[in-house]
Amino acid sequence: MLLSITLSVFALSAIFVSGILYGFSDFIMRGLNSLSPKSATRAMQSINVTVYKSLFMVMFMILAVGSLIIAIWSVVVYDWQDSAMTILGSALYIFGMFMVTGRGNVPLNEALRNADSSVRDIDAVWSNYYRKWTRLNTLRCIFGVLAGICWLISSYMLRGMS
Repeated sequence: MLLSITLSVFALSAIFVSGILYGFSDFIMRGLNSLSPKSATRAMQSINVTVYKSLFMVMFMILAVGSLIIAIWSVVVYDWQDSAMTILGSALYIFGMFMVTGRGNVPLNEALRNADSSVRDIDAVWSNYYRKWTRLNTLRCIFGVLAGICWLISSYMLRGMS
């Protein structure tokens, strides 16, 4: 029963985190892109500093570590077959959210952080960042929602087994 409740909380949290990411892909990045590349770069540099001190980041990291814990917990309490949806949800979160962020979005953020917004090629720097970052962000948003759905299904299935 405790695992089922934990899975439900993780599912809702993953979907909440994905909703924030969705906001970026849907309208925040487009809004920034409507500014001059210099202003957009400065604004995103500020956002990227602020995010590290946010509840969003705490939830994002707890879900990354917690997804591994709930996958192992599920296998220990149940068996591999009954834990399939929990494991799938955890894999989707770890690889689709956490790894895409670490291998894709974070390096782009670091490159943008180091960009001098006064250089002549800031148009190209921002255009490249905007296109790649938004594509990766949309991808991780989708993976986060899929992880949440898997965890909700798992929660429902395991609740019936208790």
